[in-house]
Amino acid sequence: MAIEGRVTFFFTSGKYGWSETLWKNIGSVEALERPATKLGALRMALCGTGVKMPYIRYSDDAIRRDSLISTPGLETRDAAGRAAAAAELSLVYQGGGLAPHLTKPPVIFPGMEQPGIPAAPKVIQPAIDDTADVAYSALLIRMESSSLYRRLMYMRGCPDAMIVNPPGPRPTKAWLDAYEEWANELNKGAWGFKALLKEGPNAPRFINGMVVVANQTVVQVTDHTFKPGDMVRIESVKGASVPRGVYAVDPINPTSFSLRGAPLGLSYDRGGTYQAQVRGIVPIVNVLVRGQTRRATGRPFDSPVGRRAKKKNK
Repeated sequence: MAIEGRVTFFFTSGKYGWSETLWKNIGSVEALERPATKLGALRMALCGTGVKMPYIRYSDDAIRRDSLISTPGLETRDAAGRAAAAAELSLVYQGGGLAPHLTKPPVIFPGMEQPGIPAAPKVIQPAIDDTADVAYSALLIRMESSSLYRRLMYMRGCPDAMIVNPPGPRPTKAWLDAYEEWANELNKGAWGFKALLKEGPNAPRFINGMVVVANQTVVQVTDHTFKPGDMVRIESVKGASVPRGVYAVDPINPTSFSLRGAPLGLSYDRGGTYQAQVRGIVPIVNVLVRGQTRRATGRPFDSPVGRRAKKKNK
């Protein structure tokens, strides 16, 4: 049985950190590590130098407070840093007797390591060889599933050379090629984001009437498939003291249900819609760069934060 896998990528750049979250339908939490590490490496290629991805967290979105953590150790380095990594990896391979020299260290994903060879430094060569811009400077990315579903993402850590203000980002061809590779992996890897489902039984439907029966606010509809405790949004109802907003429901029969905690002194006039509040993963089919922006971000997740001492009353 497939789970709704939630993957959170953690980044650091200098003294700041941020995270990005995606979802994927998959067989188990453990199965998320390999595709997530591959996607993380492609995402890191869009960063400037000096960015690290110390952690990736995996969880089943249906289970509260479950998670697994991997430490991919992905990082972008400048030319000198990449040369040092290549020299280190060259010594590793010489010790294994497999190759006298490697000019470019490969990215080795979980399950792809060669027998007898220690894990290589997972150094990513960025598409633009320039220091990452400050973390609060970001590209605004629009992820689309269809005309009904879209999600904005703040892409931080981009190379400083392409962040020009004004008139906006000036990516190079190499960066655009790397961006296309990352976007293609999102699509073909069936990655997505969580959204309120708006199709089929979850589309907004019309209310036929609303009455109070036995101290319960009862909504009359053509048909429904609600179970006790399901959530519904009530909107656009005309009348006095009528319910609006999100409520838990209790089904009464196939054409009516009651709203928990709704006002009882209502006077229904006409109209109104109800919509089941069901969230699910929708696949990403298109990723667009909308522009550049600024958005506050926090310090690294494991850094200590000092507090000022309270002033004593005199």
